[in-house]
Formats: sequence, C-alpha cells, structure tokens
Amino acid sequence: MDDIDGLGNWVLLVMAAAAVISMAAAYLSFNIVNNDLSLYGLNFNYGWAIPYWNVTAIIFVMSWISITAAITFQIYRIKTIRKDKTQNAEE
Repeated sequence: MDDIDGLGNWVLLVMAAAAVISMAAAYLSFNIVNNDLSLYGLNFNYGWAIPYWNVTAIIFVMSWISITAAITFQIYRIKTIRKDKTQNAEE
C-alpha cells in the first residue's frame, strides 16, 4: 500500500510540474509574439491575434485547473491517510 501512496504523490507532482512548464512555455511564446516578432515585420491583425490570445488563455486556465486539482487531491489523500492511521491506532 505504501508503494501506491508514493506513486500517487509522484503522479500529482508530475501533473503540477507539467502544468507549470506549459504555462512557462505559453508565456515565453506570448512574449516572442508580442515583443520580438514585431521587430521582424509581424503586422498586428485581429485575424490572428484573437485566436492566439484565446489559445494562450485556455492554456493558462487549464494549467491552473490542473494545479488546483493536484493540490486538492493531495490534501484529500493526506487527510484520508491520517484518518485511516488514526482509526487503525484506536483499534
């Protein structure tokens, strides 16, 4: 049972880390498009800007949902494990 608990901790950690890395990549991409590409002749156009902003926003929202879910589930697991240990100690 302890191996499964340890694996669950790693899965949650990897899930949260992947979300953070995704947000960092989206932020870097956002900076490249908004700051650097204009120096190379990228002309602003709502035709590409609105879908790009929407996709960037979706990446951030889904990443925060993943991070929140990982933290919430980890807290639930800790409380459940502590409750089980308390019940087993009482018996």
